[in-house]
Amino acid sequence: MELYCKDCGAPIQYGGRGRHPVYCAECRKQRDKLTKEKAYKKWLESEKGHKWWSEYMKSDSRKEQDRKYYQNNKQSIREKQQRYCQTESGKKSRQAQKARRRAREAGVEHEPWTREKIIKRDNGICQICGLPVYDYDDAPKRLKPQIDHVVPISAGGADKADNLRLTHAFCNNHKHAGEADVEHCKSVISSELKALAEKLL
Repeated sequence: MELYCKDCGAPIQYGGRGRHPVYCAECRKQRDKLTKEKAYKKWLESEKGHKWWSEYMKSDSRKEQDRKYYQNNKQSIREKQQRYCQTESGKKSRQAQKARRRAREAGVEHEPWTREKIIKRDNGICQICGLPVYDYDDAPKRLKPQIDHVVPISAGGADKADNLRLTHAFCNNHKHAGEADVEHCKSVISSELKALAEKLL
């Protein structure tokens, strides 16, 4: 009688006694591991488990274990971090971390925000020149979106959504820390849009 694993489809060795095995040895190990992890997670969510975890996280032994683990696995940890930073979620996490650090160093208020939310809130329109931005890889550099602080952080402006606006890369760079020449920005962006339309057509 031929038996196959329910998960991976690999053939199962069966001696002909007892109940028919449903999973191969490797899949059974994985399932046992997941069951143990689930039980451990459930215990940590209990009052006793939560209390133990809180005390353990504050203990010197835990810090010492973390230090030894980092020293023994420094290279692999750095490689994992580098791979994660190349992913989309890693890039977003790094941007959020930079924003928090910049606000902390400047001593201004900060609240979490994402580039996508600001673009959606401003309907994809540059808040300096009033023309649309283009958020795709092949778009001309001047037309790509940037998030600008209305009151610069260097001048005490908060790093919060109500002090942020969507702009073209050109408009934001032309503005610097002062006021932008709106008419000049419009003329440059209009010519860029016209060139883009001719290229696409």
